[in-house]
Amino acid sequence: MKALSVFLLFLIYSFIKNSNDCSSCYYFKNNNEITFMKYNAKGEKIGKEIALVEKIDAGKSGYKLMKYDKNDTFKEESFATVTCTNDALKIGFQIPNEVADNSGSAYYMYPSAMKVGQLLEGSISFAVKTKVNGKKTDISFSVKDRKVVDTEKVTIPYGTYDCYKIQYNLTVKFKVIGIAIPMNLKIIEWFSPGFGVVKTEAYNKDGNLEETSVLTSIRIKK
Repeated sequence: MKALSVFLLFLIYSFIKNSNDCSSCYYFKNNNEITFMKYNAKGEKIGKEIALVEKIDAGKSGYKLMKYDKNDTFKEESFATVTCTNDALKIGFQIPNEVADNSGSAYYMYPSAMKVGQLLEGSISFAVKTKVNGKKTDISFSVKDRKVVDTEKVTIPYGTYDCYKIQYNLTVKFKVIGIAIPMNLKIIEWFSPGFGVVKTEAYNKDGNLEETSVLTSIRIKK
């Protein structure tokens, strides 16, 4: 009987451990204003992004992402949705406000039962039609080889977190007047289970650090 009770407790613990607690994720608190500062390889500020949670409904959240340059001048606005279930947290691509059309929806998946060596949800391809400097532009995103490569404790301006280190390849292609311009990056991000991504780094095709984004503040917008 005692052995059975211990077994049941183990099952309950496993279920809780492998389930997402949506309420603890920063995208699931109404009016949360989440600020990420962006730096170049020299550690110089190159901009910031502020995500404002606008709507939460039955495991689904919507947020507006506002981008600013190094002088805190507003650049552009985009939107995304986040869904949370017992199985996974799904964070959608941010869709620019001026987008006229898109080829579908895509998102990054963070399984609740994550482990080192795990391949995360397969290839992601996404395309949008928009305007850049007044010219019609097709932008395509391709994410491949997304994998959990390690666990690390990460200290950022907002605190210290136990994280999974996730790595993937990102290809972005800009097509203007029939000319395609590709950009290949290796992305490394640190994801804290039940909370969210706290740090991201982007490396160019030569393996050099291009950009770092870190969580610096979370507050309730009044």
